[in-house]
Parts: sequence; C-alpha cells; structure tokens
Amino acid sequence: MTVPLWKFRLPAYAILFLTALVIGTHFRTYPLRTHQSHDEQGKATLLVIARIKGQVDAQVERNYPEATAAQKKILKAQLLKEVMREEHEKVQDSITKVKQNIEEAGGSGRDTPYLLAADSFHFYQLTERLLETGHISNTFKGSKYLNDLMLAPKGHYEPLTLHPYVGAMVYRVIKFFHPEVDLMQALGYTPLVLTALSLAAFLLACHGLRIRMWSSLIAAIMFVCSPIFIKRSAWGWYDNDPYNTLFPLLILAAMFPFYKKNLTRIRGLIQAGILGLLMLGYAYFWQGWMLMFVVAITGLALSAMHGFWMEKDHGRVRTRAIGLAGCAVLTFILVAVFFGPGEFFQLFKEGYRALTNFLQPQLSVWPDLYISVGELHQASLFEIVVLTGGFLFFLTGVAGLLVSLTGRFSETPVLHRQAGLTLGFFLGLSLLMTLGAQRFALLCLTPLALLFAMGLNYLENGIICASHRFSGRRAQLTVGTALRGAMALLTVMPLVTLHRQMPRLLNPIYNDTWNAALLEIKDRTPPQSIINSWWPPGHFIKATAGRRVTFDGATINYPQAYWLTRAYLAQSEQAGLGILRMLNNSANDAAELLTDMGFRTSSAVTILRAITALNSRQARLLLETKIPDAGKVDRLLALTHGRPPPSYIFIYRDLVEKNIQLAFIGNWNFATIEALNEDPKLMAEVPDRSSREYVQYLWKLAGGPYKYHTPLALEGEDGDWMLFENGVRINSRSKVCAIDSPSFGRGIPQSIFFVQDGQVVELPFDSPTLGYSVTLFEEAGRPSVVLMDRYLAKSLIMRLFYFGDRGMRYVRAFTEKSDLSRQTDIRVFEVDWDAYQRDYQ
Repeated sequence: MTVPLWKFRLPAYAILFLTALVIGTHFRTYPLRTHQSHDEQGKATLLVIARIKGQVDAQVERNYPEATAAQKKILKAQLLKEVMREEHEKVQDSITKVKQNIEEAGGSGRDTPYLLAADSFHFYQLTERLLETGHISNTFKGSKYLNDLMLAPKGHYEPLTLHPYVGAMVYRVIKFFHPEVDLMQALGYTPLVLTALSLAAFLLACHGLRIRMWSSLIAAIMFVCSPIFIKRSAWGWYDNDPYNTLFPLLILAAMFPFYKKNLTRIRGLIQAGILGLLMLGYAYFWQGWMLMFVVAITGLALSAMHGFWMEKDHGRVRTRAIGLAGCAVLTFILVAVFFGPGEFFQLFKEGYRALTNFLQPQLSVWPDLYISVGELHQASLFEIVVLTGGFLFFLTGVAGLLVSLTGRFSETPVLHRQAGLTLGFFLGLSLLMTLGAQRFALLCLTPLALLFAMGLNYLENGIICASHRFSGRRAQLTVGTALRGAMALLTVMPLVTLHRQMPRLLNPIYNDTWNAALLEIKDRTPPQSIINSWWPPGHFIKATAGRRVTFDGATINYPQAYWLTRAYLAQSEQAGLGILRMLNNSANDAAELLTDMGFRTSSAVTILRAITALNSRQARLLLETKIPDAGKVDRLLALTHGRPPPSYIFIYRDLVEKNIQLAFIGNWNFATIEALNEDPKLMAEVPDRSSREYVQYLWKLAGGPYKYHTPLALEGEDGDWMLFENGVRINSRSKVCAIDSPSFGRGIPQSIFFVQDGQVVELPFDSPTLGYSVTLFEEAGRPSVVLMDRYLAKSLIMRLFYFGDRGMRYVRAFTEKSDLSRQTDIRVFEVDWDAYQRDYQ
C-alpha cells in the first residue's frame, strides 16, 4: 500500500519545522544582532556632525574670505543645514560605521537591548511582581484583576492574563542555564518561544488539512516571516500578540477532524473537549477570545449544514452537531467555573455592545483619544496585504479559498471544502475588524496562511499531474523538482523585501536616558507617588520606577486624559495644579458625582474647571449657587480640594514638539457632542467614521490644532541683534522681534516670552501682524526660539519645558535627563502640595 505524501512523518516534519524556525528566528533576532547602546548612537551622531561642520567651516572660509564674521557664521549654518538635508542617507551611513567602531573599541551600555515598544513593559512589570510576590495582584474580580499602578489613585481592573506566568517560566529556564541573566534580557526571548509553538501549531494544522510536505514548508516560511508576525514576535516584543496566532491555529487544528469522513461520535466528543479547553486557555491570554468561539461554532454549523444538504450523510451531521454542542456547552462550563458564572454572558454582552457601537456609532462624550493612535487607525486593504505578506501571498490565499470551495485539484475535496468555509468566514471576519483598526492585522494572518498552504497544495498537485505526462522516471523527477524549485522561489522576493524593512518594522523606544530618569524617580520618590505623564511612557514608569500613573496605553480612552491635558494647558500655575489636585486625589470621581446629581457632562466639566482653580471657601460659594444640598457640596469638595499623595509632572520632548493631541483633547466640545447624540437628525450629518472628513469634523469642533514649530537655532549675531533660522531676529537688549520668513510670514509677532531676573516675562508688541508668539530660551548654553500660539506659549507645559521651574511657586525641578543628541529629553517636576494647600485649601 502506497503511503500518501501528506502522511504524518515525524522526522520530515521536524526538518520542516527547524528550517522555517531558523529563517524566522534570523529575522526576529535583528534587535540582538544590531544592538548598540543609545549612548554610542549619540556619540557617533555628534562625532559625524562635528566632522561635517569642520568641513563646512573650511569651505566657507575658503570661498568667502572677504565676508564679515557674522556673515560667515550665517553662511556656515545655512550650508551645514543644506548638507544634512541633501546628504541625509550618507550621513546616516557614516553614523552607523562610527557606531560600529565605538562598539568594537569597547562601548558602554547594556549587553542586550531593552524591550521593544511600550506594551512590553506593562507585562514586564507584572512578571517582575509575580516573581517577587508570587502573584500579579492581591485583588481579583471575575475575569479581571486590580492593577493598583494604573489610573491613579484608584487603580484599574484589567483582564486576567497568564502571559506573565509564561514569561516567568521562560526566565527560570534561561536562568537555570545562565544564572547571570537579568529579567529583561530573558523575557525578550519569550516571543521566540511562542513563535516556535505557533509554527508547530501551523504545521499541525497543515497536517490536518493533508497539505503536502513541500507546500507545507513554503507556507510555513511565509507564515513565520510575515511582516506583521515578525513585528509582533521579534526579540523583545514581550506582548500578548503571539497568542493570536498560536491559539487560533490550535483551535482550527482541533476542528479539522470534524470535517473528515471517519470521525466517530466518541472522537467527536473528545475533539469538542479539546476545543473547550483551548477556548478556556485563549481566554486567559486575550480578552477577544470570543472571536475564535464564534469562528468555531460557525464553522461547525456550516459543516453540519454542508453534510445535510451536500453530502446527504446524516450520521456525519449528527457527529458535527454533537461537536458543536459539546464545544459550546463545555466552553460555557469551563469559563463559568474558572471565571465565574456570569462572566461568559458578560463577555458576550461587552462584545455585542462594541459591535452595536461600531454599526450605530455615537460620538464619545469624553474625548476620543483612540483616533490619534496609529495602530488603532483604519487599515486599507493594501496595508493589510503588505502587512500579512504581500500580494503573492494574499492572492494565492484567495485562490486557495476559491479552489477549495469547488473541491477540484484536491485529494480530499470534502475536507478542503468545509475547511475553506471555516477559513473563509474567519478571514472575512478578521478583514472586517482590521479595516476598522489596523491593530487586528495579525488575526488575518492565520486564515490567510492556511489558505496559502492550500493554494500551494493545489499547485503542487497540478505539478505532479503535469510531470506524469512525461515518459520515464528521470524526466518526471526532473520536471517535478524544477517546478517545486520554482515554487520555492516564491519565498525569495518577500524575504529580500523583509530584510530591507527590518529597521523600519521594529520600534525600539526605551533607551538609557529613559532608564536613568525612571530609576531616579524610583530611588528618590515615595512609594505612593503619582507620576502625571501622557500615556506613552505610562508602562515605562510602572515597570522601571514602580510608581502609579495617571493613565497609560491600556487606559488611553478614560476621562483622565482630558483632565491631564487641561492641567498641561492651564494658563497659570494655580489653575493647573488645581486640576492635578483633583485628579491625583480622586481621579474622575468628582465629574461622576456631578452627573449622578443630574448635571450633564458638559456642565459638570464647566463647574469643575471653575472650582479647581479656587480655594475651598471660594469654591463652596460658587457651588452653593448650583447645589442646594450642603452635604453634597462637602462630598464634592472632598474630592476636588483634598490633599493628594506626592505628585510629579513628567514632560518629554516628543510630547512637547508633537503637541497636536493636546489641542484635540483639551478643547473637546462636550456640549455640541451631547446635542449630536441626542438628536438623530444632527447625528446623520456627522461624516462617516471611516472618512477623513470625520477627523476634520472633530477638529472643527475642537477649534483646530495650535500653531507650533520646533526650536530654531541661533545662526549668528549682528550687533545687538540675534539672528535665528528662518529669518527670526530678536534684539538682545530690548527683546524687540521681527520675522521675515517664507515659512512663517513677515511682520511682528503677538508677544515674546523670556526669562528676566529669574521670572518668566511676556512682552506684548504693539500692532502685531502675525498670529503667534515667540518663546526665547536657552538650550545647552545657546539661545533658541520657538514659534507657537500665544495660548500654547502661556501654558504650564511649555513654561516648564522651556523655562524649568523659574517663576513657579509650587513646582520645583526634580530631574532632567537627555541623551547627547537631545532627541530624548525628559524633565520631571515635583509639586509642593504643602505650600499649595496653605494658599488654596
């Protein structure tokens, strides 16, 4: 009896597995293979720029010997800027070479890179706590646990996850063989372990589909080298994304036996039990596990209907119906036992609510910060194709789906037709989700990769049939080998493209400067301190400093974002700290109390913005005109004017220079949005949420972004006049300012902000002709200027970043850290609540 080529053979599959794993691991270890410390990057950058500057200076001196010193200085600055712009790629290559030289000479910094992105640090903090205390939290409620470092000061209930336990296991295994390994380094290998498990699950699914060995190998390489999978499972990506390939593949592999002819009822019940256990396991790693539950139930239902109408085999229909019912019942029982009886329906309810909001959206009363997060933006079909593996991968997968539904070119047409129905449904559902948010692109990979394997399998079957037309064993073997080699070439171009993409595909953010700043916070602040920072560094602060944060990447769309933005944009120290006092004392409880009293959210926000800037006596007088119940007034004032824990304001350059979110969130139009949500006719006029017009509409409600330009350097001096880039001139004595720039216009700004006698002073100009102000400050001992809206220039965040604690009564500088290039520039300030409460209690 001839053994079919798809028959499971362990040694052959081991070779397939190891081949694909080696290729995939090569790309995933890119951060390790190219690691150099951030200090070396800064040193190399400064050395290269200094070398270029010396060449530019010599060229100006040689070409313009008659020019004055001031003219030469301006020419040198302009020529240096031109060279840096036009020769950007060559400059970057030079920096890379100098970095390598520094590394070879024995550089400084960590032996291995830091974890990638920001979410990795969220799980790093949980793993560290697990290893120190034996658990990730002291408080659990259903399927959630309390993380006391999030949404300070109250904490936040997060979906329960076993990912930190997996990371801890990897750490312990590595530490057994390498005792000196540190936690971060060991956890960086966790996604590589999960990739290997996902690859094994992929080959298991290919075996279940009876895919030939050669097709399985090519499909496995394409799967493991998919750009979105590489990005979400590279070394250092200590996030839960890899589970979104591992568990869907295992669940699909457990479903495929239902589509075969020889499945008995007993085996069907066993498979249903396996599906239920896999659903429970998935629920412990990803809150959206219900997606695969829907896919499994729908796939089994489609299979049963196919058996009833197409196969006319009622025995198989009953077996599949038993599997469907068993999977549903067992999943419900397991979730009820492990999470609580109500959690199964609660999760369905949350999913239904999300779907309703998607199909019949309402504008959020509180600011929608999701709209500003890149991976939550809608993805085009082109982006999905590129992220998953390219057009050849996508089109082959679609062809595999279409051919599977016909049952042609397959040795097992019934199996492939029913698998095609399930994978087609899964692909359609995941595509719909990804078109709504790019974050879900990884979900498209699993069905596409298996359909790609099926498409290759049909092609290989065709190759075998074609080779049989040739006479002679050698001719058949030669033709078959040649055509299979052509199939293998399909992987070459995607891998070459991936190699070029690697530097842009990964996003290391955390570096030595971040680490130094956060370790100082950890060492010098009380344990119950609250760090008031914008959301991206939130996970960093929790993980390294071990301190509570106002909000972070996991709590991005909570009202805390609005209140912190209003504190940043406050036009006085008193007003800004008043908002921080409320926020750090009671989070958003004051607004919730007012809405419980019957106030609309817009009215509640207006009241709170008014009373937080006052002392408690003045605030009481104002509240008594709106709330007749003295007890309720007392409750509200306890939330807004109580003394908060030690508080710190955390500011960094990227937030300051990319301040567009501050205008969008801080100027949210509550009243208009409430009116839209209450009037279906007005809501019908709102542009579709998938259109650019929708974003423009929200910007119109917020009043548009602030004018702002990054700092302009001093180019030279002409007597008392300081000459800056882009035609900005400031008299060093009188501070008179004139601008003659093709970019910023010609005329006089509204005012200039500068430091005089230790105080920040605003000098308004008579008859201004330009719609912005100028901020004059010193950086690294040299004057620089920033052009921005006057409102933004007066804000607390801009004053703190550009002038430090000068002119502040209740805020004092805590620490300042920056790298050599000042691309990473962090300023932390401490709030003196004792002094503030004395004056504004």
